[in-house]
Amino acid sequence: MGHIALDANIEMRTFKWPNPPYFKVTHDADKPLLESCIIDLLDKNTLTGKLIRFSPEEARVLLQPFNSKEHQIITFDNIKNLQLLSPITIVSEQNFLASRAQKVFPPSEKQAYQVDLIDGSTLKGDTFGYVNNEAGLYLFPVIKDDIIEKHFIPRQAIKDYQIGMQIGDILIEENYATSDDIETALDHQKELRSQKIGDYLNENQIISAEQLHQAISHQEERPVLRLGEALQELGLLTNDQLEDALSQQKENRNLRLGQILINMGIVDDRTLKGTLAKKLGIPYVDLAKFNFDPNAVRLVSKPLVKKYTLIPLCIHDGMLVVAFEDPMHIKAIDEIRFVTQMNVMPAMSSREDIL
Repeated sequence: MGHIALDANIEMRTFKWPNPPYFKVTHDADKPLLESCIIDLLDKNTLTGKLIRFSPEEARVLLQPFNSKEHQIITFDNIKNLQLLSPITIVSEQNFLASRAQKVFPPSEKQAYQVDLIDGSTLKGDTFGYVNNEAGLYLFPVIKDDIIEKHFIPRQAIKDYQIGMQIGDILIEENYATSDDIETALDHQKELRSQKIGDYLNENQIISAEQLHQAISHQEERPVLRLGEALQELGLLTNDQLEDALSQQKENRNLRLGQILINMGIVDDRTLKGTLAKKLGIPYVDLAKFNFDPNAVRLVSKPLVKKYTLIPLCIHDGMLVVAFEDPMHIKAIDEIRFVTQMNVMPAMSSREDIL
């Protein structure tokens, strides 16, 4: 942190602060620089004053403390939470997607959040959506009805965070699944993530238990040899079989709870989609009969689409609406924003639909 003298002729500008996705601010969203704010610091001190400049690119803010003639520079690595003091009124804005698609699973308007910070403290509340990027987490805590605040938590201050209820808890609350169902699915997920390649090959009858034991014995004679390589040397497994097995093992380890519940027959795909929308506050769009905007589609290259499993949908209110398999993928959202030079509004769609 540092101080600089106040220049009476400093140019008044505005700074861009994101709005909650799928909501429209009824007042002017571009506030003047001299907006009152509270900055909680990681050293447990608190600063109050006028926010002169907010620069995520430079990871710092410029503050004019109350009753001071000096500006103060505060870097993001010193900030725990920055709160703008002027409340804003918002209205829901989701009709533009419904007009382009036969099926849109609308999200919940607000989500519970919990942010665990590196200083050991925790922030909790309800937010009307959120924006998560490489700079940090923008939250919009509810004051009353449709009146919200604007908060920013730098990436450096966040240890862990949770937006929305856990999928399992939502399914239990909505009576789509029992606690026993969720416990069984979580145990299965844990089992898949810890499964070794040899166990996978044996359980799927690609090799026998005797062949597995033979390969392990051969591997023990050469410690640097991997099990798959030992199986290949013994002629018990082809290279294609090994690659397929490793690919499937990786997929199993990344299998999400929702898909496991579908595989178990506990919930169907439609129920899961509605649950995800409720959890994340991001709509789920069925792409089967979606009216794509060609101007949006041509903004993103084919390699980038394949890299992150996404598809541009349309342009709305100057923002690019993109369907992601994983709308929580910060790097993907930031890369699309950088390439297109447009703010990105994420939606969800299935991997199959996108492909």
